[in-house]
Amino acid sequence: MVRPSSHIGEPLRQLKALRGKDVATVCEGRVQSGAEFVDRIAGLSIGLRRTGLEPGERVSIAALNSEWYLEWLLAVPCAGGIIAPLNHRWSVEEASEAIREVGASMLVVDRHCVGWCVALRELCPSLKWFVYIGSGESPTDRTLMTAESLMHLAGDSPQLELIFSPNWITLICFTSGTTGRPKGVSLSHNALIVQSQAKIAEVGYSSDDIYLHVATLCHVGGISSALAIVMANGCHILLPKFEIRAAFGSIAQFRVSAMIVVPSLVSDMASYYHSTTRSSADESAEDMRTFPSMKTILNGAGGLSQDQLKVMKDIFPSAKIMSAYGMTEACSSMTFLLLHNPEAKAAQECYDHFAACNKTLNNQTLKLSESWQTFHKGGVCVGKPPPHVSIRILAVNEELTTLGRISKNFTSMKIKGDDGKQSSSTSWLPDIWDTTRRRIIGIGSSEQPVLLEQDTHSNYEEGVVTVGRVLTRGPHVMEGYWGRPEKTREALRTDGWLDTGDVGWIDEAGMLWLLGRQKDVIKSGGENVYASEVERLLVKHPAVSSASVVGVPDQRLGEAVTAMVRLERGWEWADGRPRSKDTTTQNSVSESSLRIHCQQQGLSRYKVPKYILVQEGEFPVTSTGKVKKDSVRDMAIAQLGSREVTSGTSSLILKHSVPPDGNLIRSRL
Repeated sequence: MVRPSSHIGEPLRQLKALRGKDVATVCEGRVQSGAEFVDRIAGLSIGLRRTGLEPGERVSIAALNSEWYLEWLLAVPCAGGIIAPLNHRWSVEEASEAIREVGASMLVVDRHCVGWCVALRELCPSLKWFVYIGSGESPTDRTLMTAESLMHLAGDSPQLELIFSPNWITLICFTSGTTGRPKGVSLSHNALIVQSQAKIAEVGYSSDDIYLHVATLCHVGGISSALAIVMANGCHILLPKFEIRAAFGSIAQFRVSAMIVVPSLVSDMASYYHSTTRSSADESAEDMRTFPSMKTILNGAGGLSQDQLKVMKDIFPSAKIMSAYGMTEACSSMTFLLLHNPEAKAAQECYDHFAACNKTLNNQTLKLSESWQTFHKGGVCVGKPPPHVSIRILAVNEELTTLGRISKNFTSMKIKGDDGKQSSSTSWLPDIWDTTRRRIIGIGSSEQPVLLEQDTHSNYEEGVVTVGRVLTRGPHVMEGYWGRPEKTREALRTDGWLDTGDVGWIDEAGMLWLLGRQKDVIKSGGENVYASEVERLLVKHPAVSSASVVGVPDQRLGEAVTAMVRLERGWEWADGRPRSKDTTTQNSVSESSLRIHCQQQGLSRYKVPKYILVQEGEFPVTSTGKVKKDSVRDMAIAQLGSREVTSGTSSLILKHSVPPDGNLIRSRL
C-alpha cells in the first residue's frame, strides 16, 4: 500500500472557506451552508472518537440519500474509521453477510432501514453501536444513539481533524459476489482523490455547479461523484429516492446544472417528459418543457442508445453529455467519452472518430469461441482514460484461442512478457483478417498471459488491433477485497494491473472499445446481478432440477434477468402443460411461485428474474461441460418470441434473428 499524499477530508477546509455562507446541501426542505455542513462533519468525527471508535474500525451505513448520509461518508474517514455503505435495497440476510464480511463495529440507519436493527443485533455480533440519523429519535427503537448525541460529545465549535486508518483504506464498497456472498472492495484515500480529480478534469465540475444526486450513495458511482462535487466546492441537491416528477421539479426549482444517469433512468425520464409535454395545454411554453440550466450529464452503468441520447438533448438542450466506463474495483470511472457538446459547431463532432471506425468494421464479425456471442461492428466505444489511469489489453489463453491462422503481417507487433522482455516472434499468436482486409484481429493463446505493448498512451501500429482482456493500473485501483486474499489474487496481478473481466481493444486514437464480459454478470437497471447467485437459489426449490440465468435485452433496464429452468420428474408447469414424462404428475409450479421462492430465500427484489421459462431437455454445454450461456440466451429470446415485452413505461420487441446490439455491452460507472 502507498501512503496517501492527502486525506479525503482535506477539501472540506477549502469548502468551508469558499462556501461558508453559501448553500452547500438541500434535502426535503432542509438547507445547510458550507460552514454548517463542515462543522457537523467535524462534530460527528470527534464524537465518534470519544464514543470509542478506533482508527481502522468499520462503520456500516444503511439509509436513503440525504445530507446526513453525505456527512457520515466524510465524518467516518475523518475519524480514522472506514465507511462501509450497505445497499438499502438488500434483504436483511444480505446486509448481515456484508456486515460480518468486514466485521463492522457500528451500524448507522435511517427511518427506511431502522427495522433491520432487531435482526442484525442477533446476526452480527461484531456490532457494538447502533446510530439513528434523521430528525429526532428513532421512530421504532429509542435505544439507538443519534447523530446529535454524538455531536454533543464534541462540544461547541468543533475543529476538523484528519486521521488516517492504519492501512490507509477509507471506503469499503460492496460488489455482489458470484456465490451470493458480497465482496468488500477496499479503496484508499488516493483512489478517491484521483477519481474526484478525474471527474473534475474530464466532466468539468466546478464551484458553480448545483448537482442533483440521482445515484444512490451506497454505490461507488454515487459516492465518487459526491466527493468530486465536495472537492469542486459545489452545491448538493439530494432526493431520498429517485422519483421522476420530484427530479424534474428539483431541476426546475434549484436550476440544477449537473447530474449522473443510467440508461434505465433515462428511459423513465423520457417517458415522463413525453407524457407531460403531450398533455401540456400551452404548446408555446417551450422553456417550461426543457431545462436549459443543465450543463453536464454523465451517463454510466450502460451505453445510451441513439434514441435515448436524442431525448436527452431535447430535454436538456444546453447540456454536455458524456459517458463513463468503470467498475467498483477501479473506484468508478476508468474512461470518459464525450457524446454531445451543444457548443460545438458541427452536429456530429463527437461521432467523427468512432463513426469512421464503425464504417470500416461494418461487415466485421469477431467470433470469440463457443462461449461468446458474435459481436458486430467492433463493440462499443467507451472513450479514453483520464490522467493517472492506464488501460492495457492482455492477450489471454483460456477461451480466446480460435480466431484462425497466423498472418505474416502480424509478426511486427511488439510483445512484452511478465519478465519484461520484448519479443517480435508471434508464431503462437493466432489472428484473423476482418472482411474489409484492412485490420488484423489478434488473440494471444500462450501458456502464460502476455502483455501487449498497446495502451492508450502508446503508438498504435497501423493495420493492427489486438483483442483481449481489459486491464487497468494506477492509484484508482482497489487495495483488494476485504478479507478475501484469494479473490484479490485472482483480480490483481503482481505487477499492479487489475483485470476488469471485460474484453476489448484499443484503436489508433487511443479509444477503448468493449466487446463483452468474461464475468457472468447481468446489468439490470444499473445494478449488478450475478447469474450464479440466482441459479443457486432457484435449484433449492423442489421443482427445479437445474437452472441457467441470463440477461435479455430490455430498453429500460438494459438487461432483464431471465431464468430458464428444468423441472424435476413429477412436476408440471402451472399453465397445465406437463414438463416431464411422468403422466402421474401431482405437483405444479408457476413463474410467480418461483419468484416468491427467490424472495423468501433472501434474494433482493432487483435480482429476482423478470422472466422464468421452462427448458425441455438438457442445457447446451461446451466440451468441458460448461453451460453455453449465449445459446441459453438465444433460446430464452426465442421462447419470448416476437411478442412485445412490456418493461415499466417502455417496451422492447425481442426477435431471435436480431444479433446483440453494441449498446448491450454494459459499462459500469
